[in-house]
Amino acid sequence: MSSKTIDGVPRELLQDFLDTALAAGYHYFDNQQFDALRGLLEKPEVKLRPIGKIPLDGRFYLSECKSCGWVGSSEECTEDEALCLQDAGDGCCFGETDEIGADRLLELVQSGAFSKQASQPLQEPVVVVMPNVDELAQIIRKVDGSHTLGAGALAEAILGEVAKLNRVKP
Repeated sequence: MSSKTIDGVPRELLQDFLDTALAAGYHYFDNQQFDALRGLLEKPEVKLRPIGKIPLDGRFYLSECKSCGWVGSSEECTEDEALCLQDAGDGCCFGETDEIGADRLLELVQSGAFSKQASQPLQEPVVVVMPNVDELAQIIRKVDGSHTLGAGALAEAILGEVAKLNRVKP
């Protein structure tokens, strides 16, 4: 049994519930609902939706392919009829696309329907050492004790010293 979820509920939990209900000889569903739940549990894993690669720009809109389920910027579709250009294995999908709103996108995201994480992976948090007031005063004295640097040069020199505190190149 897979560890995927159905409407946010783990498949294993639904299967256990269904098995327990069957063993007890009763269920909380009418026959149609019961058969639908059984069908969900027995069908193979659903293919996850592909996500567009081009960031959404103000001139374009969020689009969903009716055929393959792709979601992304309309910029990735054909110009004339907004057909899907995603790889379908033996060529492009060429499915019709529709503009979707935030409510539909939220529904898709919450359902876990997408095949990959965001295209820009989150970076590990970085701890930055910032000097306190006394340390900053010492840095200013060190880089411009004679007060000859202009504002830009002084800022650059200060940042260079702060970068040294953090052991990175400015």
